[in-house]
Amino acid sequence: MERIDLDEMAPEELEFAIKQSKLLFRFNHTEPMSEEYASILNELLDGNIGENS
Repeated sequence: MERIDLDEMAPEELEFAIKQSKLLFRFNHTEPMSEEYASILNELLDGNIGENS
C-alpha cells in the first residue's frame, strides 16, 4: 500500500480533498431522503449515480 504524504500533495489535489471532506461532513449531518441529501450525494459522486437511485 502506498503511503500518502499530504506535504507532497499538489495544490489542486489538496483543494479537491478539502472540498470532498466538507461535502462529506454536510452529507453526514443532513436529513436522509431530503432534496439537500440527494443534491450533496450527487455532488459527492460527481453525478455518477444510477437512475432511480
